Amino acid sequence: AEGSSEEDFRTPLRMIRALRPQIVVTMHGSLDEQNVLKTLIEKESKSIEVLIPERLWVYELVTR
Repeated sequence: AEGSSEEDFRTPLRMIRALRPQIVVTMHGSLDEQNVLKTLIEKESKSIEVLIPERLWVYELVTR
């Protein structure tokens, strides 16, 4: 993502700061953009796992 900056990801980063999720699944933008977002999220918190699905279908698996 040429010229992608933290500014471009303000909204998702704000949501992540507010919600403090354990896992984030990115499904929007080019692979480059998703990788930039992954890097920014990982800088934000080491405890958040970022998943970039390789295919369109994503299954949410919840275990207790």
